[in-house]
This record gives sequence, C-alpha cells and structure tokens, in this order.
Amino acid sequence: MAKKKSILWVLFLSICILLQIRPITVSAEKPDIIIENVSISDSSISKGETFTASFDLHNNSAGHLRNIYIQVESSDFSVLHKGAAFKVADQLDHNTSVSVTLAFKCHATLSNRIPLKITYDDYTGENPAIEEQLLVTFDDSATNPGTPKFMITSGDIQTLGIGKTGKVKIKVQNNSDYAVKKVLITPELSSDVLSYLNINQIYMKPTNSQISAGGEQSFEYELTVNGTATPGIYPITYKVVGEGENKEACTASLSGYIKVTANDGASDIQVVDVKTTPEIPARDKVLTFQVEIEKESGVTYKNLNVWLEGLATETFIYQEKKLKKSPKKNGDDTLTASFDYKIASNAAEGTYPYEVHISYTDKMGNSIHNKESYQLYLKPEGVKKGALEINNLILPDQVQGEETFTVGFSLYNSGENNLENIEVAFNGTAEVMSKGSSNVRIDQLAPGKSKKAQFKLVAVKQEQTRGVPISFQITYDEKAGDEVETKTIIQSMGVMVKGDKEGTTAPKIIVDQLDMPDTILLGEEFELSFALTNTSTEKSIKNMKMTINSIDSVTQTSNIVIVGQSDSVYFAKLDSEEQVTSKVKMMIPAAYKGSVCDVKFDFSYEDTEGTIYTDQETIHIPVAEQTQLTASNVRVGNVRDDGYTLEVDFYNTGKALLKNLMVDLEGDYEAINSNYYVGDLPSGRMDIYSVSINGEIPEQLTGNVLFTYEDSGGNKQELTVPFDIHYEKPVEEVMAAAEETNERTFYITPFFIVVIVIAVVVIFIIRKRRKAV
Repeated sequence: MAKKKSILWVLFLSICILLQIRPITVSAEKPDIIIENVSISDSSISKGETFTASFDLHNNSAGHLRNIYIQVESSDFSVLHKGAAFKVADQLDHNTSVSVTLAFKCHATLSNRIPLKITYDDYTGENPAIEEQLLVTFDDSATNPGTPKFMITSGDIQTLGIGKTGKVKIKVQNNSDYAVKKVLITPELSSDVLSYLNINQIYMKPTNSQISAGGEQSFEYELTVNGTATPGIYPITYKVVGEGENKEACTASLSGYIKVTANDGASDIQVVDVKTTPEIPARDKVLTFQVEIEKESGVTYKNLNVWLEGLATETFIYQEKKLKKSPKKNGDDTLTASFDYKIASNAAEGTYPYEVHISYTDKMGNSIHNKESYQLYLKPEGVKKGALEINNLILPDQVQGEETFTVGFSLYNSGENNLENIEVAFNGTAEVMSKGSSNVRIDQLAPGKSKKAQFKLVAVKQEQTRGVPISFQITYDEKAGDEVETKTIIQSMGVMVKGDKEGTTAPKIIVDQLDMPDTILLGEEFELSFALTNTSTEKSIKNMKMTINSIDSVTQTSNIVIVGQSDSVYFAKLDSEEQVTSKVKMMIPAAYKGSVCDVKFDFSYEDTEGTIYTDQETIHIPVAEQTQLTASNVRVGNVRDDGYTLEVDFYNTGKALLKNLMVDLEGDYEAINSNYYVGDLPSGRMDIYSVSINGEIPEQLTGNVLFTYEDSGGNKQELTVPFDIHYEKPVEEVMAAAEETNERTFYITPFFIVVIVIAVVVIFIIRKRRKAV
C-alpha cells in the first residue's frame, strides 16, 4: 500500500514539473530587417528630377514579421503617388524577402542620402523600428565649398507710386558652391530717406529660408511711400545673414533702389460688353456676337482691329463681320463689332471659351493689344433623354510652341438612359498634335454620373501669337430598353499659341495655373491660387498693380467679397517671361444669380521705357447654390386592420434644385415599396413620403427615414430623419375592445346562488359530524 502511494506521489510530482516547463525558442538577438539588392534608375540625379529606387527587404529575424511599413523622412526627396508612410507587406516569413520599388522626386541636392524608417510587428509582440538609408549620386554635388556670394538677380530698381503701399520683391541668388541655411534679409533705409519711405516689417519674407548652391529665392516686404515724397530714385540696403555648410556665419550687404513715381492714368479703349443673339444658342442656327467697345472722348487712334479667338471652325462656322460706330451722350464713342457664326448641327452641349481681342495704335505710335475672356454655354433645343453634357473644361490660356499641355473635360449624362461605348477621339491637325494616346474610352455612363477625359497635346511653333482651334469627336450608344442609337457630337475649343518671333510686341500679363475647390458654394469662403506671367520675350514690367473685381452690370455692385486682405496687390517688377504666384481668399455672396461668376483681374504697369499699359484678364468660376432639405417629424398615418402607414413631409428650403432625390425607410418593418424616387425637387416645393407597412402596429416604432440627393454641384448629399414613436390606440378603439370584453363576462344567476348555498350547508354538516365522532 505504501509503495502504491509512493508511485502515485511520483506521478503527481512529474505532472507538476511538466506543467512548469516552457518551450525553448532559439532566435536572433533582435528581430531585424535588412535592405539588399538596391538599384537606382539614374546614376546622376539633378534637382527636380524623378527617379525610381528598387530594393529587397529581407527578414533576418528568427520568426515571421507582420505589418511592415516604410516611412520616408526627408525634405530633399519625396515619394510619388504614396503617403509619407505606407505598407509594403502584411507578413514577411523568416529568411524571406519582399521587393519594393518607389518613385522619388529630388527637391534639393543638400544630401545624397534618403533616410528610410521601417516599422513592423515582430513575433514577440513588440513594435521595433529600423532606420536605413538609400544612397544616390548627384550630377551637381558640391565638393569644394567656398565663400558664399549673394547677388540680386531681379533688377536693381523697384517702383512704387507716391502715397502707395505695396509689396517690394527681390530675387537673391546664392553663387557659392554650397547651400546656405537660415537666411534672414533685413531691408534698411539711410537717415536721409526715412522721412519719405516706411518699411512695415523687420525681416523680408520668407524667413529662415534656404538657398541651394547656385539657386535663387524670392523675398518680399511691404513698403509705404509717404505723400510728401517726390518722384525719384531712393537707395535701400539689404542685410543678408545665414548659416553655411559647417554652420559658419554667412553675411552680405546688397544695394538696391526704390523708384518713386507719380500715379498712373486710365485705359483709352476697352471692351465693355459682349452679347449673343439669340440668347439661347441652337444647333444649325446663326449666332451673333455683339462686342461693344468704348473709348474716351477726344482720344485719337488708328489701325483699330477687333476679332474673336478660340471658336473652332468645326463647331462655329464664320459667316460675317460688321462694324458700327455711334456717339454716346456722355461724350464717349461706342464701337459695336458684330460677328456671325453658324453652329454645327452636331455641336456638343457644353461650355465653349473664347476671347475678344482689340488692337490699335495710339497717338504716340505705341501698339496696344488687349483681350478679354468669355464663355458661351450651348444647350441645344430638343435635348433627348440620353443627353451628354461637356463641362469642367481644363484648358491653358496660352502655350509655347513644342510645349506639352493638358486639355480635359468632364462627360456628364444629364438624361435618363444609360450611355455605353463612349469614345472620345482627338482630331489632330498640322498645328496641334497628340502627345500620347489620342483616344479615351468609357464603357458605360449611368444617368447623373460623370467621367473625366484628359489628353496630352503639343502645339507646333508659331511666328506670331494666335489662337489655334482644336476639336474632339465623341461617339456613344444610347440604350433605351432593347433599342440602341449611336450618336456623334463634336466638342471644339481653341488654345493660344505664343509666337517665337514677336520681339517688339507690348508686354502682356496672363493669369493661369488656377487652383480652387472643385465645388464652390455661394456664401462660403474659398481660396483661389493663380500665377501671373509676363509673356513678353524682351520687355520687363515695373510698378504693376493688380485689382481683383467682379461688378454686376445691372446693379453696379460687387459679386465677390475679398476676405482678410485688400483687393489690390502690388508687384515691383516682372522680368520678361517671369512668373509669380499669388493667392486670395474670397466669397461669392449667397444672393448671386448664375452658375458661373466672372472675376476680372485689372492690371496697370509700365515697361522699361516708362510706357504705361493697362490690361484685363477674366477667369470664370463655376458656383453652386447652397442646398437645404428640411423634413418634418415622422408620424403614424392611416391605421388598418392588416397594417398602417408612416408619413413625413419634406421641403426644399434652399435656393438650388435638388436632383435625383430618393427616400427610403430604415428599420425592422415589412414595408411595401419603401423606395420613393422623387427625382428633381425645385426650390420652395414640398412632398410627402408615405410608406405602407404590413402587420399590427406596435406600441413602439423606431427607425430612420433616409433622403439622398445631388446638390447643384453634382455631389451626393444625405439627410437622415430618426424616429422613436410611442403609439397609443385611439379612444374609440379602446372602447370597442372594452365592449367586446363585457360580452364575454360570466353573469351570476339565481340557480347559481342556490347551488352555492347547498354546497356551504353540506360542508358545514360534514364538519360537525366529524367533530362529534
């Protein structure tokens, strides 16, 4: 017996020991990922260049690794088409590799090392990080740093008018062999000019900037010319400090000047209005453009010419031009130029931009050339159910010969039927050719949906700047039931190609590279970014003032509100073919009527000889009205024996049309046809959503009524109306139920009373006899 107990104790202890033993894992000291087989696509990389880097990530740890991420931490290089951190593998097993290819862009040549941070989850549950580097070779790497040398490259004279406040801008070049960091520039005035000029900030902007070896950086500051100043040239000194490659101090003193001038004059001849007759253009009809030009009384000129550009001959067939001169009561002369075009029968519905040009020679013999941009919206009569609209046009204002540029637009199905097999083909000419694919194919376009089409084009060189027509042929199948109809339309437009032999033309400013939100709502602030380019190949521009405005021709009030800054911006100088960027925050009031707001840029400037010019550019901003859908509380409607209805009222309380409005019920209900397609709901209209539900109505009803629709910008919007209703039955229904209960009540009759009495007596006698016994 004792031996048996001993055996049992040994078995018990063995089991306990075995339970305490853990498996022994053999691993590396630390989970590790190494980079192998690195390959750089370009052996000599320069600033602004794109290149690819390919390499393998090898799991050198003892277990598998998960969620492997790479993060590029560099201001000199950026990864294209990816975020700052991105996943390269979900899992990487022991002793295996994953291949990675990244596209980079080089922004600066300060360091030839691309730092990579690799993070992952290892098999022990930790989240380590490894830092690695990719090495590249620059074709302009600095090997022998020298003493930094700075110089002003944007000219030595800046211009401002008396009593004006403006931005003075200089461009500073670093002529040394290495970059200079933390650059600060302080403008300083000598004591004899302090009473005439006021510098409104200590340091020029940007501060703490960096100028690469041989690179340039633009700096600006705000300067006020006092009213007591006289026209002339005033000296100014720019103190430059920075930090060299080895953190040594770099200093320089640059000399500049401010030219103070008298105020400028006004334009002599300008386009004041363009009207089209009829107001609604139609296919296969003649459309007349009436251009009204006004000049000040007493102004003499010669060689006046007026013309339109940008209307392609395939869509707008030129017919005739007429000029008519008539005096006005205020002494000014008005010239009306009429242009007749016949619209092609297969012209596409959409927006067609065009330009009105005027040129003349003034009394001083100067050649003046101005233009204004407009757009024509073509919506032909008799639009069928499968209407295809062309909108959101992307087209540069001007291109250089042999320069690649992008043209794009959106195809929008505004009808009720599906459009299939859509093919957009660029019609190449001897003046504009495709740079890449000349066809875009879209398999299907549902009603209310849109798709983008973009093309890379290149224009041949032109001796003189002129408009060149381009066009696209669009074919598609409209499917209605079993019937399929193939249609063809043509979208035409024009692009300005800059001449390469103009030389003596007047300096001209254009506005391009517009950047704004895709949808701009009336009454909401937005930011507009743009670039200004001096298109002259020879002449610089000085003392340029730009004013942004949009005046209603009827009320003479502004259609825009500039937010947080003045509506005027000053630029001291623009060299020939130089470009500057700017931005402005603005708002278009909610009361604005129209789908496009024309914003004008008025310019006044002078060339190096002191000749004064004025010009105007117009951009077209598509706007959308604020949408507002309002709904009442959900209520119980008609109650039947076999079911009931839920109802809700809804109203379009905004100013815009609500498109493709759909209402649906969400909840655990056996509803009959819960989807209700309203379609378009105009402003100020209301409707009722009533849905039938099978079954007896419960005491508590919960769920949602969901509204979906498209706003005026084509964006999908939703409105959810939740409900939680405690239903109480009506008094009449309660009374009817009570009467039904009374009919089933058990009444006490006399016979029942006799039976009860007999039963009580019998029970009493029996109990008494038992006691006696």
